Formats: sequence, C-alpha cells, structure tokens
Amino acid sequence: MFGEGTRGQILKGTAQVVARQGVRGCTVQDVLDASNVSRRTFYKQFGSMEAALDGLFEVATAVLPATIEVAVASASTPVEQLERAREPRLADAGRPPDRDHLGARRERALDARERVLTAEDRLLG
Repeated sequence: MFGEGTRGQILKGTAQVVARQGVRGCTVQDVLDASNVSRRTFYKQFGSMEAALDGLFEVATAVLPATIEVAVASASTPVEQLERAREPRLADAGRPPDRDHLGARRERALDARERVLTAEDRLLG
C-alpha cells in the first residue's frame, strides 16, 4: 500500500504515528522512530513533515476507491452498499480534521467527503 523502499517505509511510519497521535501530534522524531530511518534519510525523501503528510494523503486517497469497491462488492441492496462503503473510513473519521496542517487540495477533499457523508446519513435515515 505504501510502496516499497525507503519512501514507503517512511510513509508507513508516518501512518502509524498519525493513527496513534493524530496529525498535530505527529513529529519528525516520531516518524523517524516508527520508520527506523535517520533524519537525513527522512529529509532526503521528504523535504518536510508537511511533505510526508502530503505523501500519506496521496496514498490514502489513491487506495480508498478500491477499498470501498471491495467492501460493497458482496452487498445485495443499495442501502447495504452504502453501509459497507462507510466501513473502510478512518477509525477517527468522526473527529474534526486538523485543518491547520492541511493544504487547499486536502481541504477540498475533506469538504467533499463531508458532503458525501451527509448525503449518506440522509439516505440511511
């Protein structure tokens, strides 16, 4: 999912730290510890913590459609498909996003996601 090699190793470590501590709690040192790479290697792959978070966001948004497709494949009704489509979301999706660290592209994606979730809630009652 994160790719092979050093970049993938760092992205996986970044994902682990974000899942455990959230975006605001994520520091370069935490990522270094989780991914077992040096500071120099981190900055060679990603120029900043923001760049690593952008890379993680790109990976997550790239795999989400396929994850949802797999989740709804065995559903027999449209309502069941919507319910299963909600399952792959991040565990902390109900928590307000940390918008201080998000770029404009991620802001738009989050806004679109919120609109989809609102529409799903209306459909599911």
